[in-house]
Amino acid sequence: MHYYQVIYRIQKNHGPYSGGSIRHPHMLIVGLNHYDYRSQVKEMDFEGITIDRGRGVECNLSTHPRAGFFEYNVILTDWDQLARMAEYLQILAHWILNHVNRRCLSYNFFFYRWGDKLIAKAVPRFVTSPLYIGYSIPQVANNLDDMVTEMKHLYF
Repeated sequence: MHYYQVIYRIQKNHGPYSGGSIRHPHMLIVGLNHYDYRSQVKEMDFEGITIDRGRGVECNLSTHPRAGFFEYNVILTDWDQLARMAEYLQILAHWILNHVNRRCLSYNFFFYRWGDKLIAKAVPRFVTSPLYIGYSIPQVANNLDDMVTEMKHLYF
């Protein structure tokens, strides 16, 4: 009998550009028997400019996006603050669909168990940049501080 550690990848898809195969918003749990997605993830993927922080949970705008432009991280270190994490994700969904870009109709939430943390990455979705597809080069916006200021003004 062989034992395989199953790594679970959880994500939420919303909108026509989310990459989902089902039209309505939905979540996926994918068991990966022979692949550990964490080998492609780095600590800096979750670093960013703080938008809001409470006891045991932080919301930030990524300074090192995995795919490009704007990505948001919610980092939970105190599991008693799971409800606050959910509130941050609701705010990010609203922000992405209403303020990031008038043409933005889609997003993904990706969830990571990262040491003792639970991290959610919220990613607005558009047609993917050819620089990213061809060369794995994410484009980073030059107005990150402005985005954080506007989010704080609207939500915090």
